[in-house]
Amino acid sequence: MMIWGTPDRIHTHAVLMAGVAAAICWTAPAAAQERQRYSIPSGDAATAVQRLAVQSGVQVMIPDSDLAGVRTNGIDGSYTPVEALRRMLAGKGVEVFQNRDGVVVIRRAGRAAAEPGTELVGEDIIVTGSRIKRAGFDTLQSATVTDREQIEKRAYTNAIEALQDTPGFAPAANSQIGAAQANLGVAQSYSNFLGLGSQRTLTLVNGRRFVSSNTVSGSGAATSPGSQVDLNLIPVGLIDRIETVAIGGAPVYGSDAIAGTVNIILKDNYDGLELTGQASLSDRGDAANQAVRALFGKNFAGGRGNIVLGAEYVRQEGMVLASRYKFRYLSPSGNVDRTDGIPAQLVVGDLRYAALTEGGLPYLAGDIAPGTGSYIRDAAGNPLQFGPNGDLVPFNLGASFFGSSSGPYAIMRDGGDGLDPAKHFSLLTPNERYLFNATGHYDLTDNVTFFVEGSYAHTSGTKLSDLFQFAAPNILGGPVLTMSIDNPFLSAQARDILVANGVTNFKLNRNMNDIADRAPGRTKLDVYRIVAGFRGDFDVSGEKWNWDLSYNYGRSRNESEFNQVNLTRFLQAIDVVGTPGAPVCRSGGSCVPLNIFGENRFSDEAAEYVVDRGVGISINSLQTITANLDGRLPFGIADPIAFNIGYEHRREYGSFVPDAILKGGISLLGGSAAFAETPPFSFNTDEVYGETIVPLIDEEMGLPLVRALQFEGALRYVDHSTAGGDLTWSAGGRLQPSFIEGLTFRGVYPRAIRAPSIVELALPGASVLRNAADVCAASRVNSGPNPTVRLANCTAALAAVGGPAPNAFNPTTSGASPAGIVSGNLDLRNERANSWSIGMVYQPQAVPGLRFAVDYNNIDLHDAISRFTLVTAQAACYDSPNYPNEDACNAFSRLTAAEAAAQPGAARIAGDIANGYAESYYNTSSQKFAGILGQLDYRIGVPNIASGGEPGALRLGLSAFRVTKFTTQVSSGSPIIDVKGTVGTPKWRINGRIGYGFDPFDLDFQVVWSQKTIADHTATIEDTPILYYPSSTIVNATLGARINDNFRLQFGVRNLFDQAVPYAGEVSRQFGVYDPIGRTYTLRATANF
Repeated sequence: MMIWGTPDRIHTHAVLMAGVAAAICWTAPAAAQERQRYSIPSGDAATAVQRLAVQSGVQVMIPDSDLAGVRTNGIDGSYTPVEALRRMLAGKGVEVFQNRDGVVVIRRAGRAAAEPGTELVGEDIIVTGSRIKRAGFDTLQSATVTDREQIEKRAYTNAIEALQDTPGFAPAANSQIGAAQANLGVAQSYSNFLGLGSQRTLTLVNGRRFVSSNTVSGSGAATSPGSQVDLNLIPVGLIDRIETVAIGGAPVYGSDAIAGTVNIILKDNYDGLELTGQASLSDRGDAANQAVRALFGKNFAGGRGNIVLGAEYVRQEGMVLASRYKFRYLSPSGNVDRTDGIPAQLVVGDLRYAALTEGGLPYLAGDIAPGTGSYIRDAAGNPLQFGPNGDLVPFNLGASFFGSSSGPYAIMRDGGDGLDPAKHFSLLTPNERYLFNATGHYDLTDNVTFFVEGSYAHTSGTKLSDLFQFAAPNILGGPVLTMSIDNPFLSAQARDILVANGVTNFKLNRNMNDIADRAPGRTKLDVYRIVAGFRGDFDVSGEKWNWDLSYNYGRSRNESEFNQVNLTRFLQAIDVVGTPGAPVCRSGGSCVPLNIFGENRFSDEAAEYVVDRGVGISINSLQTITANLDGRLPFGIADPIAFNIGYEHRREYGSFVPDAILKGGISLLGGSAAFAETPPFSFNTDEVYGETIVPLIDEEMGLPLVRALQFEGALRYVDHSTAGGDLTWSAGGRLQPSFIEGLTFRGVYPRAIRAPSIVELALPGASVLRNAADVCAASRVNSGPNPTVRLANCTAALAAVGGPAPNAFNPTTSGASPAGIVSGNLDLRNERANSWSIGMVYQPQAVPGLRFAVDYNNIDLHDAISRFTLVTAQAACYDSPNYPNEDACNAFSRLTAAEAAAQPGAARIAGDIANGYAESYYNTSSQKFAGILGQLDYRIGVPNIASGGEPGALRLGLSAFRVTKFTTQVSSGSPIIDVKGTVGTPKWRINGRIGYGFDPFDLDFQVVWSQKTIADHTATIEDTPILYYPSSTIVNATLGARINDNFRLQFGVRNLFDQAVPYAGEVSRQFGVYDPIGRTYTLRATANF
């Protein structure tokens, strides 16, 4: 049986993405006989029947004219699919029967009876099939779907968690998990399909664009510049399914869909009330999460209208890295022999900054830093520090390693009592979300419907700590703190020891996080969105043509607090006189004295006095007007030609306004890392587009070998007010041979674009701090894609500034980042990608319920916009045979010995990269990707072990992703880097699922496996001891129980076997690749009314 449908915007809106049509569906007799519980409210017949077919796994065929204007009866009970459909449609003038192939057919009563097994030919067919996870079988491109059943079984709290369990998605560009939380995007979550960059994954809601929440500041952002959508803003309880289609989305939706399109479909036509509560807790008693959801829907006006309201609250508790892990760190080992099997780097197992402590490290006032000759010591000669209570206690320096000291001064150590950075990096960022949604529609006439969507989201993420508030002059940076033994905050014990050391004044190095973290950094996000429009249909030559007109407006306001210690007020507050019972600031006035001897020994008032609360506000807005017309022409070859034409106008706006505090930079560090303002900037696009489906061959033609063949094409012209005009298009087809039942071949060739973002275009210049990761360091100079070229170029570069030879060069810029400037580029062009996909779908009649799809995808991205960071500029410069004439070499410079001594801030040496390097955006990069996406699903009826009545159901599913090619190139002169199989981009990723429904219980297991990876294909054990990353296997389990028809309980375990982060993952903090939280339990309860 051949059943052809129509893609998105052709006859049925959002069909291409919804995966409802354009399918070849085969029967599932076993599913048609299974009895299961259905709870489907009264509503539009097409939607309700589709929902039942999706849940049951059967194929349902309905001539669309037979469902026009029909409203179903609500059902709530346990039935076979045919029984359920008959109850839904009782009294509606239609009849339901099942043919000999198991296909359920619905038609108007009184129509001439069809013989069992006959096909309905020559009419538009609404095809709904099996569980929603069948979009991969219904589009020209490979596709995956996460339906609401999966979302509920896994107890996901946001959409990014669902996508991270889906093969094809790289680690999220940002999420609530991870040690590197952005100051202007705390806990925001952005998807990254195929690993090509989150800015190249287009995210839609109900087939329409959603306003971005990615800040337009040049620094402090959560991810790369672009129009990414924060997936925390979509209420999970309202999601019906999440569909992802690889490549091919650009001609349909426009810019950004280079890797693929994620379309989040929300529930519609809901009638009833659903309340859900869930709570999660890790096996270690932390990482608690709570979520409460409410969903209400109601039909009105005799079924002509429907409104759905959704509300959701989610609270996630957080923790710092030290709660689970030590701060492991790769550092040069000093070994430059490339043949002895000893790496050029070593792992520092528990990195500490030995030049300062949390409570304060005192040293003699005559020295520039604490060192061998300047520690304050006890009678036994032990160095001393201020303990938490303010007394002087022994200071354990920790173990030294290569490069951990500069002469007599300890900079870093392995272990000991120095500053522990693990206490000031997030592992799990605490956040709260309040989400409200409303959707509705009303049939103004039989042919015109008004529809509306509205949403408001408020999210708040807290950065528990941030390591930039310290005083360690001449080592890490910060002010010189000179203290007197007359300070009344000194304990008597500490004063006696200082006097015994002959000290009257002393210097103090100290971390100030206990002050700044009284009011930690926070990102508050408020997002409004409204969609309104009209849709309808009319007849043309006996064919139904459809139209829609909509307006989409979204506004995102991102307010980020970035609190810091004010240097002037701080110095006043620690200059204290008076008595222990009545300390006062020497400066008088409103100054509040601050006790910095020990940890947290000051008042809230004192902390409030010295802390500045910097605020930056980022505004994004999106306005879109869209008009579409689609239908079938009264002519064709095998069948009438289907078409769509449309127009879209879009305006995107962005601005970032930091207050004076953020503009002034980090006060304690002399104003570094200042935030620059991004003045208001906007661009417009005007786009016209068209799509067509041309059936070329059908079964009635009786051609040998070919049962059916159709062509599908799309064309879109985009006129961008800044980047200019561009054309995106796709051409593909679908072939069904006659010699194998149920087999379909499909293929498509699209050309996609991505327009430059506001940041990439208009950023005026912002300060940035970046770990230099100097490629000329002894630990890196003999690695890379061209080690010989790099060594020669680095030797020349270091010699030019009087620095050491590369194999003896140990730069300071890894421990203390240099400062630079990043700016936009108004001359940027659109990114362009030529892609193609070919695959097959197999749904054999001999094995009812089995569906299999596999597709090969190839993407050639060129003119990609790349930010030449300090790190990428170095690689492009020193790995190029064009050195020193490579353009990237002009982006930075190196210090002479005199310049190093004169540069303020952290201590530097000759050869270090200087402050003031330049970063910007250019159309120089390219990426080449190829991979295979495969899916297999099987559903079969089995006995019910819980009761002898209703049969059970066994569900099997497998999704696999194989990367066969993935290379990147920063510029034409730089080397081509192979990232296939590197950490974060495994060659294989597989998601397996097995479930058993035995009413009233349901048991489900999921296994997510990723293949082992390597850090860098060009590296060997001579370069790093952390070269290989083991495979990852996460097993999740869920047991659900239907207590009665209105109440359901579910217990789930994520990471059932508590797989730990491997050592290599700890060292490089690969918490997007491995699970750093461990086994987590979730209890969920749902009530329906």
